[in-house]
Amino acid sequence: MCFIIEILIIDRKFGLFTGGFGQSRIVDTPQEYLMMLPGAGAFHVLLFFLIWKLLTFLHRNRPKNLVLRYNILTLGGGLFLGALAAEFELLSMFSDSITFSLIKSLGGGSLLDATLYGILHGGWGSVLVGIAPIFYGFGLWYFMKKDPKTGRSHLPKVPWKPAGVLAAVGTAFMLLVDHSTMYRYANMKFLAFGGFNSALETATDFDRDGYSWFSYLDDKHPFDGTRHPFALDIPNNGIDEDEVGGDFKLANLPAPMATPKFTGRKPHVIHIVFESARYDMLGKRINGKPVVPNLEALAAAGSDRRAYSPLGFTTGSLKAMFSGRIEPPKGTGSLFHDFKANGYRVSVYSGQAERFGDIAETLGMQKAADNFIDAEKLKNERAYGFASLASLKLDEQVLLREFEENLGDPKHWTTPNYIYFNFQSAHFPYSHTGMKNLLEPNPIPRGAIKASQRDWLQRTYWNSLAYADMTLGGLVADLKRLGVWENTVLLVTGDHGEDLFEDGFLGHGHIISSRQYSTHMVTNIPGYGGGPIGLVDYRALIHALIEGKPFAPRTEPLLLHIGPLDTPSAIGMVEPSGRMMVYSLDKREVQTDENTLFTDLDRIEGANKKRLDTLINLWARERWRRHVSEREGRAGAKQ
Repeated sequence: MCFIIEILIIDRKFGLFTGGFGQSRIVDTPQEYLMMLPGAGAFHVLLFFLIWKLLTFLHRNRPKNLVLRYNILTLGGGLFLGALAAEFELLSMFSDSITFSLIKSLGGGSLLDATLYGILHGGWGSVLVGIAPIFYGFGLWYFMKKDPKTGRSHLPKVPWKPAGVLAAVGTAFMLLVDHSTMYRYANMKFLAFGGFNSALETATDFDRDGYSWFSYLDDKHPFDGTRHPFALDIPNNGIDEDEVGGDFKLANLPAPMATPKFTGRKPHVIHIVFESARYDMLGKRINGKPVVPNLEALAAAGSDRRAYSPLGFTTGSLKAMFSGRIEPPKGTGSLFHDFKANGYRVSVYSGQAERFGDIAETLGMQKAADNFIDAEKLKNERAYGFASLASLKLDEQVLLREFEENLGDPKHWTTPNYIYFNFQSAHFPYSHTGMKNLLEPNPIPRGAIKASQRDWLQRTYWNSLAYADMTLGGLVADLKRLGVWENTVLLVTGDHGEDLFEDGFLGHGHIISSRQYSTHMVTNIPGYGGGPIGLVDYRALIHALIEGKPFAPRTEPLLLHIGPLDTPSAIGMVEPSGRMMVYSLDKREVQTDENTLFTDLDRIEGANKKRLDTLINLWARERWRRHVSEREGRAGAKQ
């Protein structure tokens, strides 16, 4: 029964047997069914067989004990169904790119915070944890009772010996097809197969480099610890250490951005981030009403352009935005250092906890700030009752109030100000108590969020951005009242986009697409529009805005990735023309343009092969750049 339930869940999410959006690998022929399902089922039986053996041992080897048989059913079947419930809770919102590293990213790098996030933002999965002991006790009482007619218990007998034989035969068969890409992809969706495959992976990792014959990506050099999937590719040495794209060719390495010295006038700079703000917020109408009228007015008077996050998660996006680097090391230069070094008063008014994911520490944010307000500091005014770091959230109006109390007098504007605002209203679940319902009179409750309620969810999301835009209008009015508007550079952007079930997903950072990875850059200064820009360009862009200098358009693609830079599940790029390419490293498939199906790596040729080589080289160069920075940092620490 558990196996059938798992099949239904996997097919509903991935379309593994019936097909679905973007699904290029489907098990739909008799041969494929014969090769995949018996083996997957055998691992399932093997798991329960081992549970039975373990529980028999713990019950002092009394296989006829009724409590033992009951525990086998509950702890074997019950815990497995509980794991499936948790899996479905995640998979109902995420793509098959999700990994432990991505789950950690939800918690800003903390697996504990990620767990709390999942419990707090999940639905019925957390309820099961609370009621499970009640069901266990009731079941124990019921099954221990004997039928008054037969004198036997209600517990069914299980043919464990035939099950053990079936498991052994099926496991041996599955090992023979384990290296087939198609069957590996399909079977890794099953919990039992994934668990046993992990054990085999560890046992055959002979060189202890983390990869082996049974890794999802095979180690073609199992006895050479310097060559394996995701090994650091040393440039220009004639060896392809990571087994991707040949030897990495490096002509030059971009130098780290130095802290500039601002010359001439020093305008005030206001830097605003709308959480999860999609690129299509400009021009969006709900029942004829503009979603972000104040932002549209700024764009009309100034400039706007599409902007891309390198990672698609808040922590990685903000670190890139303020430092100009993908995955910058702690203590790296940032906009906060730049403004502080040039005599600016630095202020932070953030609706999130900036300690989340080490954002503040990495960027030197709190050290540089003269005024520092975030959701952790004003924890008692948080929008939700949740206290985990990932869930803290302040209403924008609270931030505006704090701004007016600290800087609401013209005397505070004789010194140039750099002010960072982070507006969190558009963060999941897209509404909170006290938010004005400007576009949707009845925001969707958290528990009702699901794909079948997509239209209601989307109206709620757009309403949250309208609320953030309303606060933006209030801030602009304050700046005009203070008489500093004409001497202010205002930049408004998002940290990434958001999928609202258009592609079957909810959220961001788990598939590389414009909806999840792109947002908009809007400034009140004209002349800075154009083609795509990366969040990694913002540090240089803001320097240009202050100096009144032109900002050169991009000549090379922007790198995007899912997961850690060293071990991503996928990498992508946005070319200066706006064209996108994605390479799924774990599936060895390539998407040559957005919204097209993935193609096997071996079938990519011609112009698309050259584009793919460019993408792989971008990724290898960024990895090497970070390696050099870390090496130099360690050398400096020793001196």
